[in-house]
Amino acid sequence: MDSILALSGGHLCHKVPGADLTSASLIHYNLALNQLKYQLTRIAAGNPADPVRLLLTILVLSITESVSGNSKGATFHHLRASSHFVPLVLALDPTHGDQEVCAFLLETYAYMVSIVNITVNTQPTFPSLVLDPYIASLERFQGCKSFGTMFGYARDLLSLVPTICTLGYNRILEESAGECSFESLACYKAIQSKIENWQEPSPRENSGIDTKDLTNAAKVYKEAVLIFLHTAFYASNVTDPELLALVDKSICATLVLTDFDTDSPVLSVMLWPCMIIGSCLRQPVQREYLRYKMLEAPFNMTVVRSSVQLLDWLWEDSASDAFGPYGLGSVMRKYGVIHSMS
Repeated sequence: MDSILALSGGHLCHKVPGADLTSASLIHYNLALNQLKYQLTRIAAGNPADPVRLLLTILVLSITESVSGNSKGATFHHLRASSHFVPLVLALDPTHGDQEVCAFLLETYAYMVSIVNITVNTQPTFPSLVLDPYIASLERFQGCKSFGTMFGYARDLLSLVPTICTLGYNRILEESAGECSFESLACYKAIQSKIENWQEPSPRENSGIDTKDLTNAAKVYKEAVLIFLHTAFYASNVTDPELLALVDKSICATLVLTDFDTDSPVLSVMLWPCMIIGSCLRQPVQREYLRYKMLEAPFNMTVVRSSVQLLDWLWEDSASDAFGPYGLGSVMRKYGVIHSMS
C-alpha cells in the first residue's frame, strides 16, 4: 500500500505541485523501502517470504521513479533488485496463488527491462545494462487473460533488445580497438533478419484494444528495434551514409503508423519507440511533429516531459555524434542525467 501511495503521489505531484504533497509521497516511498529492507533481512536470516508480493512492491517503486522523472538511474537499481525474485516467482507451483497476477508481474518486469535502455553508449559512471534471460519463460502464461497486456503484439521484437544492447556494447569496445569482429557482424545480420522477417501474430479475442492499433503499434516497434540495431552496430560512426539511409527507411515506414487516437491504450507503451525514432530525426518538421504528438498524449507525467527535454537537448546539440541512441548517451553525460523509462 505504501508503494501504491508513493506511485499515486508521483503522478499527482506533477499535476498539483506542492511541498506538502511531495513530502507525503516521499514519506510513503521511504516507508515502502524500510519495509522492503526488513523483509530482505528476514530472508537473509532464512525466513520464508512471498516472492510475488516482493516483486510487486519493487516493480511499483520502479514505476514510481520512472513516472516521477528520476534522472539519477534509480529505476535501474529497482529492476536489478526485481531480477532476484523473478526466478523465484517462475519456480512457484502453478497452483500457488493467482496465476493471472504472476503472469502480469512477469510480463511487466520483462517489458520494463526491455525498454529501460535507450542507449548502449555505456561508461563507467553509467548504470550497467540490465539484461534479461526470462522473456522466453512467459510462454507458459499464454492462457492467462492478462497475457500481452504490456507487450501487445511486439513481444518477439522486444525480446531482441537485450541482445542488441550486448552487441552495441561490444561494438563500442571493438571500435576503440579499431576492429569489427566476425562474431559481431554475424550477430548483427542474424538479428536484422529476425526483425525484417517478423510478422504480427494472430489477433487475440477479447483483448479490449482495437487490433488495428495493436498491429500498428507493433509495426512501429519493429522499425524502432531495427533502428536500435543499426545504430548499435555502427556505434559512434553515426554519420555513415549507409547508416543514415537505413535509419531514414525505417523512419519513413513509421510516419504513416503513428496517428493513434488520443484515447488509444497503446499510447501508454509508445514512449520507448518515440525516443529511439526521435533521436534519429533530422528534419525540423518531423521533430516538431513528434514533439507535438508526445506532449499531446493524455499521460500527464514528468517522464514524458523529461523525455521531450532530452530529445530537445539532442536536436539542439551541434556535436558530430549527436544522433541516434548513441547521441542520447552522449547528451545524458553532458547534462549529468541518466534517463530511464518503464
